Amino acid sequence: LALDVLSARPEVDAYRLGLLAVADAASPAAEVAAHDRRVTALALVDPPPGLEPPDRSLVVEGGIADVRAIDRIARWFGDRLRPV
Repeated sequence: LALDVLSARPEVDAYRLGLLAVADAASPAAEVAAHDRRVTALALVDPPPGLEPPDRSLVVEGGIADVRAIDRIARWFGDRLRPV
C-alpha cells in the first residue's frame, strides 16, 4: 500500500523506490522487493538468520545505532536512487 501511495505522487519516480527494513520487518520487505519492480534498492538491518535478500540489497549487521552505519545506508540509497 505504501508503494502504491508513493508511486501515485507526481514528484516521485515510481520505478526508483527504496525500502529500509529492520529486524523482523526484513522478511516481508525482502519479499516485496523480490516481486515489485518499483523497488530498486533494499537495505536490511539485522535481518533474521537464513534470510536470502535479493541481489540489489544492502545488509547491515549490528543495528543502526552506529553513525557510520547510518551514513553507509544513506550513501548507498543515494547512489542507487539518485535521478539519472
